[in-house]
Amino acid sequence: MAFFPAYPAAMRVAGDVLTIPAKAFRRPDWLGGGDARMLWGGVAISVLCLALALLRISRLATLDGLSGRAVTKTAVVILLYPFAFFFTAPYSESLFLLSCAGLLFEWRHGNARKATLWGLLVGLVRSNGWTVSIAMLLDLAWRRGLSERRRRVVAALSPVFAATAYSAYVWLRTGNPFEWALAQQGWGAAASPLEFLTRRYELVRVEGLSGYIIANTLDAVTFAAALLAAVAAAVYFWRRDWLYGGFVAAYVFPALVIDLPATGRMTAVLFPVAFLLAGYVKGWAYVLLASAFACGEFWFARQFFLWRPPF
Repeated sequence: MAFFPAYPAAMRVAGDVLTIPAKAFRRPDWLGGGDARMLWGGVAISVLCLALALLRISRLATLDGLSGRAVTKTAVVILLYPFAFFFTAPYSESLFLLSCAGLLFEWRHGNARKATLWGLLVGLVRSNGWTVSIAMLLDLAWRRGLSERRRRVVAALSPVFAATAYSAYVWLRTGNPFEWALAQQGWGAAASPLEFLTRRYELVRVEGLSGYIIANTLDAVTFAAALLAAVAAAVYFWRRDWLYGGFVAAYVFPALVIDLPATGRMTAVLFPVAFLLAGYVKGWAYVLLASAFACGEFWFARQFFLWRPPF
């Protein structure tokens, strides 16, 4: 119940598709047997969705006026971002990245019907997908002269509709529409609005900055990622770009309130941050940034295959 249904369903379908050539060549266990086919299905879905997401993000960046060079730099930032390792693993990040890119592209393009379909997918991929509705509602409230306002309201609320539909299904199965939220308490998350800052301040005070970074590398990278997202949201709000600013801020804020360990992972899907980095960071500074990101992603891959935190 903790996982929204779109990605597990996609894993199952992809796993079944991967067994077709195995049956044709009479090698039913080539994926490892049992439920291993679903894991490999997840890898296949993640890689495919990542490729499609980058294409959609490139179109969105072009629509926003970025140059061809900046579009390429955006793709590199997304691919080398330290937490981008999850895009090629059986996690829902790639599907969510694709669905958000599709939703915001159609919203920018003014196609409310297609935006509604993408929005429904956003709401079914992740439990906090509904937060994207906040960004579109902000954009709708502050922008004048938009056509099809009623259809746009429906499109803006489509992630909420999808989350509500899943909650209704959970209610029919368990008697509690928010059982999916209760199931997530198994990760130990609890509302503590200031702990994201106070806990880290106390660690730095006791261990020193260098000691904190060495002993709590993952935590330090997570804090840096959250800070980067906060700065990006502030820049977009300063520009009065309510869509991108609202998307970044609304998506990350709940994780900060409960000091979620997976906050860094969540920032990987915030492609508007990559737009800013590609536009503002140039020359050798960009090369150094990309190199640092690549080292971070390599470290996460090492942690994954050694089955160490954050996995």
